[in-house]
Amino acid sequence: MPEVTSRGLCRVGVRMTLPVGCVFWVQIGTGDFEHPLVTMAEKQAWFKGPAGQADEARLLAYLHAEMPCLDACPHATMNCALTFSPSGYPLLDWVPETDETILLAVAGNGGGAKSALEIGRLAALLAQGLWDEAYERELFQLSTT
Repeated sequence: MPEVTSRGLCRVGVRMTLPVGCVFWVQIGTGDFEHPLVTMAEKQAWFKGPAGQADEARLLAYLHAEMPCLDACPHATMNCALTFSPSGYPLLDWVPETDETILLAVAGNGGGAKSALEIGRLAALLAQGLWDEAYERELFQLSTT
């Protein structure tokens, strides 16, 4: 499946595929807005409002060009956002000043859905005082500076 078009149009990822005849979910999005949200009021209105028709039409045209079999399928849209941590990795750490009673596990960085099972596994290990040494622990920690 395509990852990025020449304009950085979208990421496409099939989230769930079930047996033939069942429903499946395709998530498609863009960070390439022709109308950037600058003020906090604009951002709040965008999150609370319906998906923009121009954005929806552009993404659906792209999706149907890449996957024509979906032309007759119903669709739903919603607004969402990509967030990024300073390291570019998920944040998996104890919240400061909580005596290790609150564990933060936040994905973001455009890979939360595809990595959710592994992030959950790492969070479960951390909650038990363990860590998978295949990962550099420091990359996932909250910055205290």
